[in-house]
Amino acid sequence: MRADCGEISDGLLTFEPAIGGMHVTGLFRDASIDDRAVAAESARRGVPVDPLSKYGAIDCGGLVFGYAGASREEARERLNVVRRSITDISRR
Repeated sequence: MRADCGEISDGLLTFEPAIGGMHVTGLFRDASIDDRAVAAESARRGVPVDPLSKYGAIDCGGLVFGYAGASREEARERLNVVRRSITDISRR
């Protein structure tokens, strides 16, 4: 993992600042996690996210989260689903 991938506050993801727009990027602490597998597992659990690798070659794996129209509580619940997906995929 590159040093500029950011400090991980919850052990799984760190979020890049969202200056504007309707999406935010979360980077994985563990660069070996397959972002496409996590995105597929999250979608299977009802929470669609995009793998960051979909947008090109990167040094840090991660996910792109859409947050427009979600309340804080909904966003927290969805993030918990994604966290469980990351944990399950990283154990495989």
